[in-house]
Amino acid sequence: MKRRIRRRVSAVLGTLGLCLAMGVVFVPVVRPLDVASAAPASATDVTRIPHYFGPYPNWANSPQALANAVVTITGGGGTGAEAVANVLPKNTLTGAVGSVGTITVTNPGSGYTSAPTVAITSAGNTQTITATATAQIANGAISSIDVVNNGVGYTEPLVAIAGAPGAGATAQATGGVDVDLTLSSGGTGYAINPVVEFSTPEEAWGRTAMGIATMTDGVVDSVTLTDPGSGYRKAPTVRITDAGAVNATAATVTATINVNRIDVTAAGSAYVNPVVTITDKAPGTGAGATATAALATGGAVTGITVTNPGAGYLTPGLKKFVDTLAGFDKNTLNTLGEYIPIAVPDKTTYPGTDYYEIALVQYRQKFHSSLQPSLLRGYVQLSTALVPGAHTQLTNASVNPAVPDAPIAGYFGVDRPHYLGPTIVAEKDRPVRILFRN
Repeated sequence: MKRRIRRRVSAVLGTLGLCLAMGVVFVPVVRPLDVASAAPASATDVTRIPHYFGPYPNWANSPQALANAVVTITGGGGTGAEAVANVLPKNTLTGAVGSVGTITVTNPGSGYTSAPTVAITSAGNTQTITATATAQIANGAISSIDVVNNGVGYTEPLVAIAGAPGAGATAQATGGVDVDLTLSSGGTGYAINPVVEFSTPEEAWGRTAMGIATMTDGVVDSVTLTDPGSGYRKAPTVRITDAGAVNATAATVTATINVNRIDVTAAGSAYVNPVVTITDKAPGTGAGATATAALATGGAVTGITVTNPGAGYLTPGLKKFVDTLAGFDKNTLNTLGEYIPIAVPDKTTYPGTDYYEIALVQYRQKFHSSLQPSLLRGYVQLSTALVPGAHTQLTNASVNPAVPDAPIAGYFGVDRPHYLGPTIVAEKDRPVRILFRN
């Protein structure tokens, strides 16, 4: 029996070693319940954590060319105007790579008495052709819209701005999820724990809503909103999984949103007393939201026309083979200061075996000189009395890189977390014990 166990352990460890060599990341069955809801919505959705198991790869490890055009508006006697450029990977008309297609005014500014100067630059890049553009100004432009009442029950709030002789202004409404969620069916077959998952908001700056559910005899009997989220243009979809697993006979929940923010997408012109109306897209029945519009003082930038699309407004992508490979100890650091640590066995706690205590934490690590550190979930060896190591305070990194890492009280590491570490070196005919802590 001992031989069989040893052979099985050796086979498992051999497979583990092969998978690690191939770059596969293992996660214990007991996993954070927010993994599914935090998965990216697309291959380049940088608002969410990396998604190792599909359908999208870890974008941080993939070469890519990104738009790199900065629009600066100066002069004209006014201030505050801002705009963003839409960069075309390849211009279908001219064939130019990285040309500027359109420029959208995101803030009309105020006080302009003449057309300001528009400059289009690309930090760190040398443009093959410099793009140029001209700005248009007008009086009576909408500078902002303030929400007075949030309303309730919207499926997709629509904003209309009236007030002759003004014209041309448009705006986008967004909001959070209403507190009253409609549970139309409790479903059946929930065996572990019903988990509420909301779809991600349409706005990149938005925050995904959160909720909790309870069940009785495998049937969901209540759903409660715990965080309304933000940045939803439309009411999100709601899915109730069974501890993250899809339930074929899942509960049915419907959500609606309110309106708590309205962004001006086109400033228009010639408005004197603008009136803002908020309706729900048919067949929605949301109501109650009201808002007021503010006019820019003096002239405002109402549009920018590209006169020469230019070329070369793309980053060069990631250069290959610029960073060295990581070794297996601190004496073999790569050019990013990283290495793959070897786990230190505890040979005392269980005589005749190698014993390790391994934890799962969230951390950041650089994979390329041209990239910011990527958010990861991976393993680290816990510091114990018998294997203290560097006794490094363990932390969990926030999804928001501006938020400091949160210390994990009472837990220290033999080393700080490293990608693909710690590597466990197994010996023939010597059992290995591992205690995982999430």
